[in-house]
Amino acid sequence: DDEPLPAAAAAEPAQPLDEPMRMPPAAATPPPRVAQPRERKLEQWVAQNGLAWLGGALVALGGIFLVSFASQQAWFTPQVQLVCAMLLGAALIGASEWARRIATKQPPGHPLVAAMLAGAGVVTFYATAWAAHGIYELVDLPVAVGLLTLCAALLLGLSFLHGQALAVLAVTLALLAPQLTGIDLWPRLALTFYIGGVAIAGFGVAALQRWGWAGAATMLGLYFWFAVAIGAGDVRRALAVASFAAMGGVALAFRKPVSTEPPGALSWTRAHAHMPATAICISSVLLLWTWIGVADLPSGVVGGPAWVATMFVLLAAAAVRARVAAPLTLTVAVASLVVGFLVYVQARFGVPALGADFYPFILFGAAVIALSAVAARPGREQRVLIAGSGAFGAALLIALAASTRENWHHFSAWIPLFMGSVLLFVAAWFAAEETHQPSKDKAAGLWLAAAAALLLLGVESAFPAAARPLAHAGAAALFAAVLAWRGWSMMRFAALFAAVCALGHALSPALIGATLVGANPIGDALLILAAASAFLFGASYLASRAEPRSLGAESLGFAGVIMLLIGVFLALRALAAGADGAPLSTFAEISLRILALIAAGHVLMARPGRETGLIGAWRGHALMGAGLLYALVAPAISFNPWWGFAPAAVTGPLLFNTLALAFLAPAALALAAARRLYD
Repeated sequence: DDEPLPAAAAAEPAQPLDEPMRMPPAAATPPPRVAQPRERKLEQWVAQNGLAWLGGALVALGGIFLVSFASQQAWFTPQVQLVCAMLLGAALIGASEWARRIATKQPPGHPLVAAMLAGAGVVTFYATAWAAHGIYELVDLPVAVGLLTLCAALLLGLSFLHGQALAVLAVTLALLAPQLTGIDLWPRLALTFYIGGVAIAGFGVAALQRWGWAGAATMLGLYFWFAVAIGAGDVRRALAVASFAAMGGVALAFRKPVSTEPPGALSWTRAHAHMPATAICISSVLLLWTWIGVADLPSGVVGGPAWVATMFVLLAAAAVRARVAAPLTLTVAVASLVVGFLVYVQARFGVPALGADFYPFILFGAAVIALSAVAARPGREQRVLIAGSGAFGAALLIALAASTRENWHHFSAWIPLFMGSVLLFVAAWFAAEETHQPSKDKAAGLWLAAAAALLLLGVESAFPAAARPLAHAGAAALFAAVLAWRGWSMMRFAALFAAVCALGHALSPALIGATLVGANPIGDALLILAAASAFLFGASYLASRAEPRSLGAESLGFAGVIMLLIGVFLALRALAAGADGAPLSTFAEISLRILALIAAGHVLMARPGRETGLIGAWRGHALMGAGLLYALVAPAISFNPWWGFAPAAVTGPLLFNTLALAFLAPAALALAAARRLYD
């Protein structure tokens, strides 16, 4: 009998003998890469458009050379030659219309070929009109100008049908026509009118049809003629061509872009945004060659370049205000005007005299720069750039006008400096009114800095050397008064600089040296120094009202102290000389100077517990320390009666001789100062 299996054995499932190995799933195989065909933009353009452009250009050049060749043949009368040229132009335009209609009926056709044929026909008409006036003299200048205007009108009408390519080709070849047919045959005035007529037509078509490339071609053609005029030494034509380019570029800004404009490398949106600024900047910089040209003339007149460059500054300011040019455009125009005058002065160096109109034109340019910068009203971010360009551009021209006068101290030198300073102060006022924090406005600060510089230069020009310490100290007081009135922080630095100028002139040989040798009366010198010191103390008081306990206010006061000490030294020297003019010894004179320094330090020593600034707290210590150091170096070492390098003789009664003056008196003053500080 079969025995039943145990329950445990019956419950166990049967195990397979060989379990298959589990493999990870295979990775997904990426699809094979399909090589993208290489873009062949150049080959595609040559195949589709390049041959058409080349063919149209060759046909147009053929028309021009045919007119030129016919003019050299005797078996054609001039009238027959012109009629044949007109028939050729008409045939080219007729062929272009035939090609255009075929393209309309059977698109896409060859619209570019039609445009090139039409352009060649128009250029042939241009050459015919030129030959009728410039070569054969069959028509006078007004008729020739009318014919060129008619050609421009025909160009405008055909461009409506054939597109931008026609305008680019026609304008380019029209501008090249005089050069290709012989520029020497063209009268100067007629050539200038011809270039201007083509420029008006080109810019007009570009603006009317919103064609950026047409405007660019016109501008480049004008700059080509500028280079030709400079090479020929024709400054007037160069100025006219640069003016055409600048005004035409700005005129394009009046034609606004449209939203349906197709994209392109030079779309009308880009041309509208960049071409006005580009035209003004390039034209302004190129005018530098005209400055060199007029500098080589015997008369040296600057009216042409100065007038055109100044008008470019006005044009740039108007473009910036209308928001059609970047503010940097005005900076470039101003810099070009300033550099132009500098180039002219440098080129005329060594020539007997500048041009007769140099002085009025440079002052006129400075005034225009300042007014243009004020009227430009750029955005908030660019105010500092425009203010700096206007302030320093105007200041440089005014300073150059004054420095080029034959006599620096003549009223024709210092009157423009003072008037220019007033003009720039007014400009600073207007700049400060445009901001909520006028005291910290950087744009107003730049105007004020330039105005202060002109005022100090005016002081140098208007006053004699001995009176300049007083004049500069008065300027410091004026700047401090403006600081107290308006709170303009730039006036603090202007007042400090004026104080430094006052001290420098007070220590100059023109005042100190001349007074010591008797060339200047001692009374006049002391009066000048006392008045200058009073002005500096007044400046310190006014500055402290605007900025209590400020470093600037204390520096002005300390400058007044130094000015007063200079007067004290002169007075001691006069006392040392005595009534009979016999001077004291060098040892006694040095001792008196030491006493003056230590006494000034003792008087200016800050009282304990009194709130003062940094200079107020240490100026007394500095003066007293300088006096004690002076006593150590001079009486104690160099001029000591026993071991000095140049032993001094001891004179005077006992206890009241020069030794007491050199050592006992300074020690007593130092002890008194120490007791006041520490007791």
